[in-house]
Amino acid sequence: MPNQKICYVTLSKPSSKLAKDFKAMGVNLENIFFIDGVSQGKLPENINAVMISSPFALTELSLALNTAVSSAAFDVIIFDSLSSLGMYHSERVEAATRFAAHLINKMGHSKSTLVFTCLEGDMKSKIIKGISPMIDKVMMVNDLTIIQPKHASYGMPFAIAVMLLGAISVGFFRQDTGLTGYAVDESAFHIAKTITLPTALYFTFLFSALAVAILYLSTHWKR
Repeated sequence: MPNQKICYVTLSKPSSKLAKDFKAMGVNLENIFFIDGVSQGKLPENINAVMISSPFALTELSLALNTAVSSAAFDVIIFDSLSSLGMYHSERVEAATRFAAHLINKMGHSKSTLVFTCLEGDMKSKIIKGISPMIDKVMMVNDLTIIQPKHASYGMPFAIAVMLLGAISVGFFRQDTGLTGYAVDESAFHIAKTITLPTALYFTFLFSALAVAILYLSTHWKR
């Protein structure tokens, strides 16, 4: 959505965290205005945002959204997410459903596009079932290409270092009995296999881990 003005309503992540992620992806933050329902305290001064007191404050959230829609300043309004809305209002599902339906009706008189996000597992929730007749289109996102920050290329060596260092610590405490079912998960690098760590391999893991860690750190700090 290049050059489009976006109002991003977040009930999932703090706007400061989203702004940091978007900036790393090359998104122009000047085109994004956040309505933040989850941050506590003072918002950063370098982002365009308004904070509501709580994700439970539906009236306050509705007023903020009405102002955004009525301003006609935004091409797209993204509501993130219906899953979070349902979680915070699990005991007030009907009120949450009415809130979402009111927002859809409000958008019917606007030129802006309204986008709801939700987890696939919540597609059968009461809120989504309640508003589904009012939805124009449903898109399933099964695969995302994630743009990493500048130093993402170091993720694999760092994951290997974490794996080896983890094996060292387990080997130190389990030299006599061995290990089964050990898994490491770091930067989308996943290793899951049954292994044993006899004492003879302990120092091999030790020196390998130190070498990888030193290589990573020296390369990183040069930049």
